[in-house]
Amino acid sequence: MAQLSASNSAPATVVPGVTWSSEQAADSLPLAGLTWRTDSTYLRDESCQPALPAGASLSQRDDTCAVILMSLTLSPSRTKGDATPEEFRRNGLQSSGHWTGSGDNLSYVSLRTGWVVSASQSSTQEMDVNISNAQGATVHYGGTVQTHSQVSLLPPQAAQVPQALPTRQAPPAAPAR
Repeated sequence: MAQLSASNSAPATVVPGVTWSSEQAADSLPLAGLTWRTDSTYLRDESCQPALPAGASLSQRDDTCAVILMSLTLSPSRTKGDATPEEFRRNGLQSSGHWTGSGDNLSYVSLRTGWVVSASQSSTQEMDVNISNAQGATVHYGGTVQTHSQVSLLPPQAAQVPQALPTRQAPPAAPAR
């Protein structure tokens, strides 16, 4: 999910209609040579109101937001060969298989503050990976992971930490007999 949120590669001047791309090595996966590619588009300016929770302050509701769509794809690098990451190799492991992924993120970014007011994202990853050691023991990871999330910036008064709940008192002792 961090890849979908990474929009620090935006060009210096961003206006509606501008698109940009970035790539980031997928170093945390058990297969080497994979890259997360993010294609972003500044769709339009729109009131932040539809993206804000009901308790938002009036100043937040009057804001204008940049609406940014990001599409993410996990793809193999252009080089072919052994898919074992160097750290695995140093520890006597070998990995093989495939891992794919894709996702979308729609973010509302306040033009006044630069803060992300809300973001909703969905992604899917599919993996079928074997990790083996020199003794021939193998671990297999396979499956599909789907994620869906929505995050909204809370107004300052709603973001305060709630007070502790009152402690429960012990019941009175039974009378002595």
